[in-house]
Amino acid sequence: MSLSSRALDDFPMKRRSRVALLVFIALILFESLSFRTAVAASLTAQEKRGKNIYLKGQSTTGRAITAVIGAGSASTPAVSLPCVNCHDADGRGKPEGGVTPSNIAWEALTKPYGANHPSGRKHPAYTERSVRRAITEGIDAGGNKLLAAMPKYQLTLEEAADLVAYLRRLGQERDPGLSEDKIRIATILPKSGPSADAAKAMRDIMAAYANDINENGGIHNRRIEFTVLEPEQLSAARDYFAIVGSFIAGFEKDVVAMTQKDEIPLVGPVTLFPHLSDPLNRYLFYVFSGLNEQARTLADFAAAKFKIQNAAVAVIYPEIEPLAGVVKAIEIQGGWHGWRGIKKYPYPAGRLDAARLVNKAKSDAQQIVFFLGNSDEAGALAEEAEKASWTPDLFVPGSLAGADPFGAARRFQAKMFLSFPVLPTDVTAAGMEELRKLAEKHHLSQRHFAVQVLGYSAFKILVEGLKQAGKNLSREKLVTALEGLYRFETGLTPLITYGPNRRIGALGSHVVGVNWQQSTLVPLSGWIEPKCPSQGDTLAC
Repeated sequence: MSLSSRALDDFPMKRRSRVALLVFIALILFESLSFRTAVAASLTAQEKRGKNIYLKGQSTTGRAITAVIGAGSASTPAVSLPCVNCHDADGRGKPEGGVTPSNIAWEALTKPYGANHPSGRKHPAYTERSVRRAITEGIDAGGNKLLAAMPKYQLTLEEAADLVAYLRRLGQERDPGLSEDKIRIATILPKSGPSADAAKAMRDIMAAYANDINENGGIHNRRIEFTVLEPEQLSAARDYFAIVGSFIAGFEKDVVAMTQKDEIPLVGPVTLFPHLSDPLNRYLFYVFSGLNEQARTLADFAAAKFKIQNAAVAVIYPEIEPLAGVVKAIEIQGGWHGWRGIKKYPYPAGRLDAARLVNKAKSDAQQIVFFLGNSDEAGALAEEAEKASWTPDLFVPGSLAGADPFGAARRFQAKMFLSFPVLPTDVTAAGMEELRKLAEKHHLSQRHFAVQVLGYSAFKILVEGLKQAGKNLSREKLVTALEGLYRFETGLTPLITYGPNRRIGALGSHVVGVNWQQSTLVPLSGWIEPKCPSQGDTLAC
């Protein structure tokens, strides 16, 4: 059930209009421009290389590993047949398709009395040498052929040694921040500065949610221990099982590098620029689209609405490094739609010469304009456009629109289109009631409702992943579980879907128009998930 205006106005935290809520969410996104559990010792460099082969079928050297199945000679990339697929993260195996993989935990392989399998096959205890032979030749410790379903991996001597080294630790390793009765979860939030008050609201809602989870028995009988780290404490995050929420603007590169290096899942970081590298960082899971995806949604909407082919299309933007990626996204998306002649009009950051740009764009007969400046600059551009009687269709990612897009829209004669990753209509009555009860129970502040939505949704997604990962939890199982989420309903956001090559849960936006006479935003589209021009472009396809 969708949230009505009345239901939103009745929410006790603070009375807000629909426009104020979605603009506030956009502004929050814009503003966000030594314990160890009792675990086995950290993996050695060799064991880490072996783990990479076991989990991903990949060599850290970049060499492509292949595998042969059955009696044939045709090889298959090992990335599609990693060991973990059949033997699971702990090596104990999971029955699938009528095949029950052997338990390859080291203590099972090396039992002094060997093993008798249900098929009648017998063999003595394995040694490192016989394990390597089983992996590469499909022959067990007794000289018997293994099941035809067992791939024969084409490994170098060093790769085989790395994999065996990791198998010796398989089933013994426990990820940091995890014990038999506890899961340690951190968030990274500032305690001072302009975002401190909003950060506190996010912290409080997440802490309240973690408390309620624990009151109801935790997750598979493990309690959540929730901790807030400041940005200066980033290095301490590696001792936690996962990170949730977090304002990462200003140190985003450090956070991204840490999650990749230390293999720490991070769910729901608040940022305008989701990091979508090639190859993908498997440990990052964003909730909402950033500026790239909002701009791509606008391009798809413009293509459908105006049937653009040879129309003049302009991109006006400040010369700020992150915005170069947004400009490229518009160019790629437009090119996919067959647009020609997309023209760029950059200007020095903070120094918009609106009159010059308007005269130049007007003389170039630009009809469609994507604008990536801030709201004050949009107003200045609109003022000069009005003087010059130039009224193109203006497309602006909602996270850049600011709190008052209506003045600019009036000057552009309402030919202004905004994209937002979330609207109040995405909030269900049930989701609102959940949040209301949680806020009342824990006496939370009535301020920063949008931030509470962001934090609560991120934590709900993380908890769902933890539940699906099961009792035998690991970071790898959590990542796999999150990758399997499909149209998960938080009640407060669009439906969330991840996948092996998808790291933005709500990948898309709504497009709205501006009714400047009534100071309202008017939905013009349903949910638009931007089309993917090419798998070769790192555009969160």
